[in-house]
Parts: sequence; structure tokens; C-alpha cells
Amino acid sequence: MANFNVTVQPTNNTNIVKFSTDSFLTQARSYEFKNIDEAKNSPIAQELFYLPFVKTVYISQNFIA
Repeated sequence: MANFNVTVQPTNNTNIVKFSTDSFLTQARSYEFKNIDEAKNSPIAQELFYLPFVKTVYISQNFIA
């Protein structure tokens, strides 16, 4: 399993938190999951949905929001 350095960054929207990594998480694709069922192929997105305040998970090349 690869090691990643993750930084937490605020965004202009107080309802969104951005987690940036020093490595790519995806290759030229972005993913948006609206619920845990949509995230069945993404273990990290599924885990985030267990947090009661998470409504959507967006994963792009080097960040998750």
C-alpha cells in the first residue's frame, strides 16, 4: 500500500473540506458519489459516508472533497 501525505485545506464554501495529497489518487478522471451505494467501488468514499455530516464525496486527481 502506498503512503500519502495528506493536508487539510479550507475552501470558500464552509460546507466543504478539501483533503489534498502529494500523489495522484486517480488517473485523469474525477468521481462524484452522492451516497454510500454509489461509492461501492471506492473504499475511501464509502468510509467517508459513515460520517454523519458527509453528503457528497468528490475525488479528483490529487484531492478529495
